[in-house]
This record gives sequence, C-alpha cells and structure tokens, in this order.
Amino acid sequence: MDMKRKWGAALIAVALITTTACTGNNSTDDKGGTANGEKKPVTFTMFSADMNSNYENMQSPVGKKITELTGVTLNIDYPVGDPKEKIALMAASGEYPDLIFAKNDVNMLVNAGALIDLTPLIEKYGPNIKKLYGSYLDRLKWSIEDPSIYYLGTYGVNEQQWEPKDGFMLQHQVVKELNYPSIKTVNDFENAIKSYMEKHPTVNGQPTIGLTLIAEDWRIAQSVTNPALFATGGSDDGEWYIDDKTKKPVFHYTRPEEKEYFRWLNHMYATGLLDKESFTQKYDQYKAKIASGRVLGLIDSKWQYAEPEQALKQAGKPELTYGMYPVTLNESFKNRNFQNAGYSAYPWC
Repeated sequence: MDMKRKWGAALIAVALITTTACTGNNSTDDKGGTANGEKKPVTFTMFSADMNSNYENMQSPVGKKITELTGVTLNIDYPVGDPKEKIALMAASGEYPDLIFAKNDVNMLVNAGALIDLTPLIEKYGPNIKKLYGSYLDRLKWSIEDPSIYYLGTYGVNEQQWEPKDGFMLQHQVVKELNYPSIKTVNDFENAIKSYMEKHPTVNGQPTIGLTLIAEDWRIAQSVTNPALFATGGSDDGEWYIDDKTKKPVFHYTRPEEKEYFRWLNHMYATGLLDKESFTQKYDQYKAKIASGRVLGLIDSKWQYAEPEQALKQAGKPELTYGMYPVTLNESFKNRNFQNAGYSAYPWC
C-alpha cells in the first residue's frame, strides 16, 4: 500500500497523530519534522466533503500560527457537486490525497481498504488522545467484527450545550404581537401561527406561509421525522427510540405516539397552515422563502436555516428571525433537547 493510501485518514485523526509524532525529538523527517528545533515546511493535500466558503488558505492568525508551530500548510480541495461521487472515484482508483474528511461516507474508504487502524499509533504517540477520550475511546472502534479505529470524531468530548439545536421556531414578531403566549405544545404552536396569519395574510404582496418544512433527500430527517421523535419524548438516538426502562430499541417511526404527531402535520396541511410545497421543494427554495420573511414557523435544526436567517439580520430585520421553543405533542411529554448522550463517535457533525 503506497503512502497516498496509508495517509487517507480523516483530517483530525491524521493531523493530530502526525503532529504528536513529530514532537519531542530533534530529528529531520520527510513529513515536516524538526531539525535542531526548526520546522521543515511541508504541504499536505486534503479533500473535505464539507464546503467552506470562508477558508482563508491558512492566512488567518490561527492558520499562520499552526504553520509556524508545525511547518504544515494545507492545500484543500472542496467538492463540485455531490462529494460522494468524488469519494467513490478515489475509492475505485486507489488515489487519495494526504488527508480526507469524508463525513458519513467514510465507510466507502474503509471498504476500499484506504484507511489504516490508528490504534497502534494512538498507543505509541497519542497519550493525550487517550486522556481526552478516556472511557469513550471504545466508541471510536468501527464495529464488533472490526475493532479498528479509523478516525477521531468531530464532536467535542464532554462538550456543554448552551442552547437548543433542534425544535419548533416562530418569528419574533409573531410572539411579540400575540403578547408572548406560552408555547409548549403543537396546539400552542399552531394557534400562534393561525392567529397571526388571520391578521396578516400577505407579506410584501405575497401570501404568508404559516409553516414550511424541508424534506429533500436526507434533510427529511431534520425537518420531518426527527421532530416526530423529539415531540414525543424521544432523544436523538438515530432511527431508534430506546425505552428508558427496558432499554429495548424500536424504529421510532413505528411508535403510536409519532402516528399522532404525523396526524397533526396532516391536519396542518389540510387547514392551509402547512406550506403545500413542504415535501417537494428543494433546499434553495426553502432557504429563499425563509429569507423573504414570509415564513412564520419552522420545524428544523438551527444549522439548516442559519444562512437565510443571517441574511435577514444583515438586512436589518431581526424581527423576522426565529426563537426556538421546546414544543411537544402534549404536556405529558418532556422535551429532551439537553439530554447528555455522552460522546457521539460519528465522523461528521
């Protein structure tokens, strides 16, 4: 296996281990080691499945400091189109950059034999990695059948959550005009939207949208299916609901509580409060509607609507941005947005 294959690991894992391996000795190597304390410059190539329009080519103060301390610069390639296609081509050809951030397509690289087991490197060079992860280190193992560690996850370890990440959103102007009503259940959420729409059927000459969702491709999980779980007392355990008492997992969609949630969504559609394009629109259309200021309510993750909300702030219209509310199907359920799930070893965030 050539060096391109050996070093085709996730960005954080390779960068951390490479840096750790180069500290504490004064020898010179061909990957940016030290010679009498001086850093030998080296450039690593990298592919990132996530676009970053703000990447500054390591010319920010932080980027320059990293280069100063390590001698390393990164030449990053971002995808044009679907990143999965680029990763599939790499896996098929066996040609890889030095570093890869593959997100949830890392399985393609594992199946192609592109990634090495980092366990012996962590044992030899990574005491601080072991200290950081502690008992969570086992969660990084690929599977029961293959206990290799191929990457370090991108989530923080024991990070504190200071604000909710997923929920039901209402424009600030809506709750202000309605004198800040209590928003605890889907009925409260619905009534706020309905009351405001009756007073304001149009916005800038266009029909007011009560609630819109995004169901395009995988985004359906964030805006349609996950909220059914969260609104009925479930925590974010992927496609599963774990019973607190029995610890028995079931596909969360099969729960009768979630059937009632979807019944409520159908009701919202039938009464005209739910955007009729919710299940057919593209993500760009969804963001454009939010940026227009005529969408009163959302059910989503904050990062999904951050871009149009930022546009509204920059336009000097903070009243058209959103507050998030811990809405549940009814008051017998508890919202678990702040439940500590320990460490999530996903290779993406």
